[in-house]
Amino acid sequence: MGKVRFQGYMVAGLIALVMIQGKGAASAAVLTLYTQGTPNTLGSTGFSGPEYPQYIAGKFTLSQASQVQSLTWDGSYFNNDIDNFGFVSATTDNFSIYLFQDSGNTVGSLIGGAVFTGSATSRVVSPNPNLYNYAATITPTSLAAGNYWVGISNDASGFDVRWGWNASNNDLGFTDRLSLSSPTSGYSLTSNNVLVFSVLGAVPEPSAVTGLLAASGTLCLVRFRRSKA
Repeated sequence: MGKVRFQGYMVAGLIALVMIQGKGAASAAVLTLYTQGTPNTLGSTGFSGPEYPQYIAGKFTLSQASQVQSLTWDGSYFNNDIDNFGFVSATTDNFSIYLFQDSGNTVGSLIGGAVFTGSATSRVVSPNPNLYNYAATITPTSLAAGNYWVGISNDASGFDVRWGWNASNNDLGFTDRLSLSSPTSGYSLTSNNVLVFSVLGAVPEPSAVTGLLAASGTLCLVRFRRSKA
């Protein structure tokens, strides 16, 4: 009888462990891991796409290990008429989003490949009718605490327009880096714009496995000894 009870309590402990682990993973809330303000009212922007060509990356900081899951950002559309340059209506988007390591306060090595390509998950007009806010769910990427860069570009070449990433009203944020050759390398310049974007995701919960296993083992041992006695 002692052996049977021991096995029963062990199975019950393991089931409880699995249930608690599953509940913890499912309850991880989506958090704003980093944000860099809202668009400035002037609509200041930096072109980011193959039409110029010019590609832009913005720096962000993670205060603790996190899983980056989605992004929001703001932008505008412009015509290609140098003599009558100005805002135009939105076109079909073809965004490319990349994550990079930081290397001495500039864009470092690429982290994997593109974490998102295509039209944004959502695109809404902000209070300024020429500014748009975008959101996209990216490939979940786990990163340690530290500094990183995100590059966002939009290929609107098929519509004879240029897309620009809007500047933030937060002048204290990180300034951008520019590449005139590729969306994945060559970020050696800056326009001194502070870009508007937010990084969202989850912070992994501390593992309770060790404590639960220890508690389950103690419970089973006590029950086994009592049964045997």
